[in-house]
Amino acid sequence: MGFDYYHLGGEENEADYIEKFKEIYNGSIVIPEGIEIFFVLVPDSEITHIWRGGKQGPFNQARAVRISWIKEVLLKKEKRIIKYIPQKRCVDFITQVGKTCFVVRCVYEKKNNRYRFLTSFIKGGKITDYCKYPDFDFDKIKSC
Repeated sequence: MGFDYYHLGGEENEADYIEKFKEIYNGSIVIPEGIEIFFVLVPDSEITHIWRGGKQGPFNQARAVRISWIKEVLLKKEKRIIKYIPQKRCVDFITQVGKTCFVVRCVYEKKNNRYRFLTSFIKGGKITDYCKYPDFDFDKIKSC
């Protein structure tokens, strides 16, 4: 899925990854359902979470590739499902390619009355693993 960001190098070029993320996700994305997903771009740690993880671990080039497919998962309605994950109080957009599920997780921010991109990850298994979770209805907003 997406583009190849390996050519940006590794940790020594982390500023290039940050710049690419800001270029792609500056502002927000309106998904086919007409809902706006916004991205927090300041401080840089909000962005580097994508490839360093929640505790800002070491740079991980394989995780940095996520930059490219976040937008693709959000925009390709015909190739994804949307589930509400009650335990996390979040909305997951899931696309399956082969035996891999690409997941983009967002939360509803009541104070902003908008959905915010939270994280993205790859999950082994099948999209049917998500069947136990309810389909998400944007008309029934769950606050975080």
